[in-house]
Amino acid sequence: MRKIRFSHEVIDQLKSIEEGVFKATAVLLLSGVFSSMYLKNVLEELYASGPYMLISADTILCHARPNSHVYEAFVSHLETKEPVRYEGRDIRHLFVFGATSNDEHRRLLSRISRFISSEDIYDETTMSMAFSEPLEEDA
Repeated sequence: MRKIRFSHEVIDQLKSIEEGVFKATAVLLLSGVFSSMYLKNVLEELYASGPYMLISADTILCHARPNSHVYEAFVSHLETKEPVRYEGRDIRHLFVFGATSNDEHRRLLSRISRFISSEDIYDETTMSMAFSEPLEEDA
């Protein structure tokens, strides 16, 4: 069974969404969950289809296609006390995720979507409960 690595952080403010991607993933990157090349892929995808990653009025879900630069499935959440403007919206919640395969990507995206649609508060406790179960148990 493959566990999902996750991180959660609350900060005061961001200068940009790009800064948020780096801050959201710093701990997992340093832990060897993925390589810096995956962050490059995420940013390229953000530039190519950014509005597609906006999933609610104040939430963005940044990701790239699964590739060899991701070594473990992960979800990272960064919450800002002061919103950052992106595509005309005030973003307070930035999620970044990565997967090692297309199937894992689909399952992880499904779990994140269920989490976001069912939770009003994204904190360490709710994330821990939502992402502690291995991916293979998702339907």
